[in-house]
Amino acid sequence: MKRYIENDSEFVLALLTQQRVSIWDKEHLIDSGGQVEWVTAKTVKINSRAYPRDFYQFRLDLQIMQGIGEKKGIL
Repeated sequence: MKRYIENDSEFVLALLTQQRVSIWDKEHLIDSGGQVEWVTAKTVKINSRAYPRDFYQFRLDLQIMQGIGEKKGIL
């Protein structure tokens, strides 16, 4: 199951738990992604490339995220 990352806390959680995040333009996959390297209010850096948060959608695999969150006591 894929889940959109939409707010600062979700981006920070993906960064801290080193989740693989994919980049989408509506329903089109732009990049299969990687780990979030840094995030600002306007930009996310993944795989050494900066992506504007307002232009792209960012998704992660919820099943993987849930398993890691449970192990680290986050979720």
